[in-house]
Amino acid sequence: MPSIARHYLQYEPVSGHLDGCTRAPDKWEVAQYIEYGFGEQSHEVRSTSLRLSCPECGQIRLMGADGALSVERTGGEAIGWGSAPEHVAGLWLWAGPPLLPGDGPDAYYVTTHKLRPAAAGHIAGIISRGRKSARFNAAEWWWAGLGCNELGMARQSGPADGFRSRAAAAKWLAAQVATRGDDLEEMIG
Repeated sequence: MPSIARHYLQYEPVSGHLDGCTRAPDKWEVAQYIEYGFGEQSHEVRSTSLRLSCPECGQIRLMGADGALSVERTGGEAIGWGSAPEHVAGLWLWAGPPLLPGDGPDAYYVTTHKLRPAAAGHIAGIISRGRKSARFNAAEWWWAGLGCNELGMARQSGPADGFRSRAAAAKWLAAQVATRGDDLEEMIG
């Protein structure tokens, strides 16, 4: 399962729009062309091409693969990215992938504005879920950290004993953001 960092920080827009295009950098119309074999191999995929086109600036980008192009269809609930953010304690929580299907996100990137983070500098903090050991009845706990480095991890850890709920972790982060102000901007920017 890919990490939260892959979907939010490591995908790059496909370049190619002309300067001034309002759809730049990453809004394309996408279509595919599949070339099949012939004769006895008529069911085999020989090549797949994707056409990315912009109706505004007229640019076209063609991408291809020999054989079948690997395609995976999924929704935001399966990978986190693409799902709507949650507004908690005055902050925006952007979901990452669940550890187990149907289990809900295990990590959230946190921003102060409702703008999907695309770089580490956009992220005010990180909230993640874990379970305490059997000694603690395997209870669900949440951890929080401030800022985000280029690897997608918190720059500064929060309290070592964590929080009993995601909302409590978000409230702690909101208080840190409110009291640190410019210092936090330097740390995350």
